[in-house]
Amino acid sequence: MAKRLLPRSLRARLAIGLSVSLTLLWIGASLFAAHVFRHETDEVFDSTLREVAERILPLAYEQMLADEDGGDGGLRLPPVGGHEFISYVVRDGDGRDLLRSSGADNMHIPAGLAPGFATTDTLRTYTETAVQGTIVVTTAEYLDHRRHVFGGALGAFIWPLVALLPLTALVVWLAILLSFRPVIAFRDAIEQRGR
Repeated sequence: MAKRLLPRSLRARLAIGLSVSLTLLWIGASLFAAHVFRHETDEVFDSTLREVAERILPLAYEQMLADEDGGDGGLRLPPVGGHEFISYVVRDGDGRDLLRSSGADNMHIPAGLAPGFATTDTLRTYTETAVQGTIVVTTAEYLDHRRHVFGGALGAFIWPLVALLPLTALVVWLAILLSFRPVIAFRDAIEQRGR
């Protein structure tokens, strides 16, 4: 004869069913929330890349006007603060560097990208052109930075849920136990009459 998967007790079956159902609902809701959060954080990061490019454009135009001798060394700005999360490079229409942030050297920001967003193996970039394509600004951010931020935020979201699941199962069990007291008392009273 096959073993029963669920216990005979109505209380135990109800507690197990509610606990498993709540767990599955929480997992589903968490996966959906993680998907939405990933999409929203990507939008914020992309918006920041675009804003940096738009703020750099006027500076790049001034640099291009000031650099009439056509030197191709380009201006490198000193680092501001500790770590640079978004780097940029400004090139002329021929691809020569006009202006670059301190972190752009290590990032190897590709030239010749089409305007808009692009993703390489290691970078997320945004390119903006101005003055009929004579100024090209490309901002870049490491994809690992995005993954790190997302992973940290997701961990801060998931670990409390993981801790709450056993607590929720305990609360469900106690609620059922307390709720069934009158039913058990009634059952015991019927048994006493039958004796």
